[in-house]
Amino acid sequence: MDIGAARGARVLLATEPCNHRGERLDGGLWPEDQPSRVDRWNQLLREVAARHRGTVATLDLARRLCPGGAFTWQVDDVQVRSDGVHLTPQGSRWLEPWLALQLKAAAN
Repeated sequence: MDIGAARGARVLLATEPCNHRGERLDGGLWPEDQPSRVDRWNQLLREVAARHRGTVATLDLARRLCPGGAFTWQVDDVQVRSDGVHLTPQGSRWLEPWLALQLKAAAN
């Protein structure tokens, strides 16, 4: 964070949204898709941002793509995910205005 902000830049850390890459052979989730693991990662990001107030902030992509904190294929009647991880073209168009506003606000 110190290197990223060394010349006055603001650092923005995007939280990890919940994902669903598919099930393992045993029917379970892959480790990186475990909600508790994603939650812990996002908690770590927030802790880092809190230690660097004024230069580091978080962008809550997880909340935007996973309303209620759970994976979903659709948000606001838009299919946002194509394969459990990546956005669909419609999902990208849906996310873009929100993302632009978040980036603009973070730059101020």
